[in-house]
Amino acid sequence: MVDVNSIRSGSLIFAQFWSYLLICLGTFGHLLNIYVFTRRKLRSNPCVRYFLASTLSGLFVTYINIALRLLQIIYKIDAFGYSSASCKILSYLVFWAKYLKRFFLKYCWTYNPYSFFVLELKHLGLLLSLLLIGK
Repeated sequence: MVDVNSIRSGSLIFAQFWSYLLICLGTFGHLLNIYVFTRRKLRSNPCVRYFLASTLSGLFVTYINIALRLLQIIYKIDAFGYSSASCKILSYLVFWAKYLKRFFLKYCWTYNPYSFFVLELKHLGLLLSLLLIGK
């Protein structure tokens, strides 16, 4: 019969290995995206800026989200449990970063280069969303 402690330790080792693998693969993929989106040919395309911003947001999500899960699962450090303020701030940062990735992609798909007024409203909306969006 398999011991319960051996199953738990096996799942912890798998979670630790998987977390580090996700950080490595996520970093590699996002760095490739940054390399592609910063090429000279693509700099003039406004949608590429949104893709680049989405990539940077995804890189932030990769590091913050996986690191927090690694701390909670493997090292038994609950960063959300120290105080109510730390829980609110970390929750805000995690949800904000996850939403920003989708937000930048949405702006790219709705981009209209012929409407200056729409473009100015989008830049204003982008600035406000960077400051105010929590979920």
